[in-house]
Amino acid sequence: MLAVRLFARMEESLQVRLPLATLFEAPTIEALAKLIRDRAGSAPSRSLVPIQRAGSRTPVFAVPGVGGNVLCYYDLASRLSSDQPFYGLQSRGLDGLEKPLTHVEDIAAAFLAEIREVQPRGPYTLIGTCMGGVVVYEMAQQLHQAGEEVGLLVLLETWQPRGPSGQILRRTTSGREVRDLIASRLRLYLKEARRRSGRERLKYLFERIKVVAEMAARRDLFRGDRREFDQHIVTNANLRAFHRYKARAYSGRAVLFLAEAREVPSEDDPRLAWRRLLAGGAEIYTVPGHDSGSMLDEPHVRALAEQLKVCIELAPSRATAAE
Repeated sequence: MLAVRLFARMEESLQVRLPLATLFEAPTIEALAKLIRDRAGSAPSRSLVPIQRAGSRTPVFAVPGVGGNVLCYYDLASRLSSDQPFYGLQSRGLDGLEKPLTHVEDIAAAFLAEIREVQPRGPYTLIGTCMGGVVVYEMAQQLHQAGEEVGLLVLLETWQPRGPSGQILRRTTSGREVRDLIASRLRLYLKEARRRSGRERLKYLFERIKVVAEMAARRDLFRGDRREFDQHIVTNANLRAFHRYKARAYSGRAVLFLAEAREVPSEDDPRLAWRRLLAGGAEIYTVPGHDSGSMLDEPHVRALAEQLKVCIELAPSRATAAE
């Protein structure tokens, strides 16, 4: 939340918009100032974000969930080996400068183009969370088609798409997106107000009225910061991509990490449907947590990191491939 406030103030004062993942590249005020100077008039930011650049091991490339923000991987990357390079791949459009992609195949191809600049040849280590797992699954398909080896494919709490959803796949205009965002914000306000009582509820509602009044006075729906709106656009685009995707059989294997507290039908767990498509088989682990977000947060991320270390150690690497 502090990062969101900082970047909103930077946008308002300096007329510069940067994705939150910039903090990995420039974690200090001095580094942020230099980056802003150097990027003046430059091209839009890239998807590939170095979370941990140093190390001699085969790099890990990780795709986040529908929100498209790689900040979720900070704790996981920091709990792996200090010699383990770790890169995140954030969705296009979070900076508001590009339109997000709406097909998994296109997202995968764009990510691979940037990955190959860091690691031109396999074997590759790919990790995807939630919808990001679908993206890395398609990335593995495209790498195999190109004759490259995927050393490790990891799906964290990833559900297999079950076909198009008309409600999610409907085309949206910018006006409709704005209305959707306002509606979701109002629902949140009302839900929060119901949880309060007496003077606390009145105070909360008064603060919300002040927010609306500020928007009207400044004629600025986003109060100088479009970040929430851009995030909303990216999330909807990723949801459309997820529901459009039809997974096909994969000749390799994958490791599935499941949130053990997730309530799913035991006879039809959609996370296990991948086994029917994996010709090389599936290795399955459970990790504390009730969803992908809690798996990547403390304290559950510790268990995830420990098991992931083992998987990385056993996977083919650049060193073994060279031998």
